[in-house]
Amino acid sequence: MKIKHKGYIVGILFGVFLLGAASFFLYKEYAKDQNSYSELEEINIDQVFDLGGSYYVYFQRAECPYCDNVRDDIIDFSKKERVYMLDTRAEGNENLKDYDWDTHEQQYDKEIGEVKDGEAILYDGITADQLEELYSPQEYTIQAREDLNISSVEKIYAILEAPVIDFTDASPHNLIVPAVPYMIYIENGIISQDYFGDTQILELLESARKPLDEYIQVEQLQGE
Repeated sequence: MKIKHKGYIVGILFGVFLLGAASFFLYKEYAKDQNSYSELEEINIDQVFDLGGSYYVYFQRAECPYCDNVRDDIIDFSKKERVYMLDTRAEGNENLKDYDWDTHEQQYDKEIGEVKDGEAILYDGITADQLEELYSPQEYTIQAREDLNISSVEKIYAILEAPVIDFTDASPHNLIVPAVPYMIYIENGIISQDYFGDTQILELLESARKPLDEYIQVEQLQGE
């Protein structure tokens, strides 16, 4: 009886092991499918400028929610246009250059108001309704942040989300990818246009999907 009992326990444990292994395999396949761009031809950094004619290169990586937000639209777009995919974390793409966001912030972000006594006040008589005309949602977000010098003071900034990149001498050796998702349009080996973040990419693709980040990120200005 004891031998049968031990065999029964071993059988249960083996069954649990098989179930766990199967669940793990199915999860990996699900995760792989969720991040799959199998419809797109994958290239590496050395191929970016050498594919001939006009085409798009889409930069992405796994576990990027903004990439996930444009994924289906990118795949649909690739059925009408030449689109290649580059995984920024794939082997061989280590030489992609980072963008200097610190200098960008100092140069381009603009203080446009402050939060005083719980009220958002915009400078120069600007109203919330005028913000989109002055600071395009395709390039900016409106955010409240602590003053760099006085932490107790909250300022309102127009944050230029779109990078400013000179493509004059762009090559595989100095190609800047500011963040992902990112897309460039290449004509005869030269970058003629770039699209940064889910906001600009969704606009390019004429998608009904909304960007993940709100344009106005100041509570007191919402809904005005």
